[in-house]
Amino acid sequence: MGKHIAECGHNAKMYCHAQPERKRCPRNCERQLNCGHKCLGMCRDPCTMICKAPVRVYGVRGLCGHDFVIVPCFQRSQPVDKENLQNFSALCDAPCDTLLKCGDLCTSTCSKCWHGRFHEPCQVTCGSVSICGHR
Repeated sequence: MGKHIAECGHNAKMYCHAQPERKRCPRNCERQLNCGHKCLGMCRDPCTMICKAPVRVYGVRGLCGHDFVIVPCFQRSQPVDKENLQNFSALCDAPCDTLLKCGDLCTSTCSKCWHGRFHEPCQVTCGSVSICGHR
């Protein structure tokens, strides 16, 4: 039977004898954390205080050369040390914008192109013939 859970505002199927309480809610949480991000847990569980949403921290040069790193929200106010810099640089979402051999700009991100070392295939229909003979 569907019941309305007043604590969270969700509707959920439950047995007739079950009380409609948040601890029985099977939906995703919609509460907002103190940092402003949405809780990623389940409604029935307590919200975490360790927000892992990715945020940019400027003033720290990533290993890729960009002037920011992306860190989990809960670490945004902590100093970025050399040990963590490798992990944080792996998340760089800056546009790659490297000029590819076909003459087009790479449309992927820095981290997806391994910081300029390996690029994803050109996404522009440019007419260039690739190494395998495809256009």
